Amino acid sequence: MDNSMTGDMEIINDIPGETAILLATYNGEKYLGEQLESLVRQSCSDFVCYIHDDASSDETVRIIEDYCTLYPQMFVFLGSSKCGGAKNNFFYLLKHVKSQYYMFCDQDDYWLEDKVERSLNNLKVLESQYGRNIPLCVYADAIITDENLNMAASSYFRKSRKDAEANSLTELLKTNVAVGCTMAFNRALRDEAIIVQNLDNIFMHDWWCVLLCSLSGKMKCIQEPLSMYRQHGDNTVGLKDRSVSGRLKKVLSWRSWRSYWKMRTERPRRFATELAAIMPKDNVNYDFLEQLALIGEKRKITRIRFYFKNDLFSSTDNKIIQLLFL
Repeated sequence: MDNSMTGDMEIINDIPGETAILLATYNGEKYLGEQLESLVRQSCSDFVCYIHDDASSDETVRIIEDYCTLYPQMFVFLGSSKCGGAKNNFFYLLKHVKSQYYMFCDQDDYWLEDKVERSLNNLKVLESQYGRNIPLCVYADAIITDENLNMAASSYFRKSRKDAEANSLTELLKTNVAVGCTMAFNRALRDEAIIVQNLDNIFMHDWWCVLLCSLSGKMKCIQEPLSMYRQHGDNTVGLKDRSVSGRLKKVLSWRSWRSYWKMRTERPRRFATELAAIMPKDNVNYDFLEQLALIGEKRKITRIRFYFKNDLFSSTDNKIIQLLFL
């Protein structure tokens, strides 16, 4: 998939007022049927679920086609072609589907029956307060489950030790509090999100959306869980293993540990590179983002001072280790 997001593109749908659920799949035969059933059972059915598959080699496409046949007004299959990962697959869907409201959907989760209804109601409250011409986003808590949907934790926010309301630009550069599968957002945010110079600078699609919303829009957190966030061995992104054994494995695997912290250090800088590239230079955040994007070229003492000055050290990770890899 091309790493730029420029050029003409076909728009699949443009029906005012309709909600587009964007579902990206890849070898999801084990859990996909349960997720699709949870969509069928939603209390609000005013949506269309658009599905694109990333060249699966299992029965994923057959399952999708079966549901499209059973519920042709609810599910639309956009085909199966190689995108190169979940992030690129979701960006494909964002580019090609035009609607008034959007929701990301992961193939392995399970939505509670009122998820769509409550998410849209909260989004429309924001819309009534601020209008629909600025980016708007709501995100919710989730129940953490094992691979069989047995509850492992009643709250994603508490389990991950994240402050659910920490959605300022600085906080979001450090960590993303909004899991993509819990989000609902408007057309204005989608239109900004597809303006990307280089997808390599973006860690994940959902993180990119909330960063944009923190700059020019409004966000709201729904503190109650609206979905089941399934954790299993094949999660693209999931909760970190904070157990003693999990931490020990990471320490003993130096290559993995070093790679992890290198990624953690580079991530906010690369986000800043992309944000500064598409932002007007008179924006109040431009100078900060440009400095962050270039901070890797500075001396270490300069980097440390900049991070302390701008409160860029993560509160959930060891500060000594962060200083070591800065």
